[in-house]
Amino acid sequence: METLQEIISHYQSKEYSKETFNQFYPKGRLTRIKLEQVDKKALQYFENKSKLFVSSEDYKKNNFLKLFRINIENTESFVATQMKMYHNDEAEHLTYLFERNGNETIGHGEIRFNPISPKLYFKDKPFIGWTSTERNFQNQGFGENRVYAFNALSHMIHGLSLHSDTLHCSKNQTKIWEKLERKNEATRYLENGHNRWHFN
Repeated sequence: METLQEIISHYQSKEYSKETFNQFYPKGRLTRIKLEQVDKKALQYFENKSKLFVSSEDYKKNNFLKLFRINIENTESFVATQMKMYHNDEAEHLTYLFERNGNETIGHGEIRFNPISPKLYFKDKPFIGWTSTERNFQNQGFGENRVYAFNALSHMIHGLSLHSDTLHCSKNQTKIWEKLERKNEATRYLENGHNRWHFN
């Protein structure tokens, strides 16, 4: 079993394949970017997420492993990846996404993945920790597109299909997963008595 430091080094040194991303999300154009190319609102969102569940002593500004931009027609998404260590000796790899149309925020979300937990809920299961679409952009397909983008990122970063969560799976998210299930693109399963899905 890899040590935590070996896992961190793996994510720091890994070069991600655009071809893998495009295989699962062909409509999106992925670009590796630098910190100064990240939208200011997106960077603030990333920093706010970075501060969660860590002490002020452990928080470090701009503490991101990789940064990307995804372009789709008139929309643009910024992506940041990060490794977090918690005081209970748990660790998570997090992928944050912030989506915009010009100066308007469309939505945002995150993928959570615990690379060392032996627990069935987490083992080999990157999952959506949170996703939300702003009111002005709801019911236009942005939430569904974001789930597809998350799955592509999950394959590119972790080499694993994306799963749903049971804690923060809203009614709208549930509808998206049920639609994917009807299209035979996702499979439903039970986890601790609750519905979860994963991409096929």
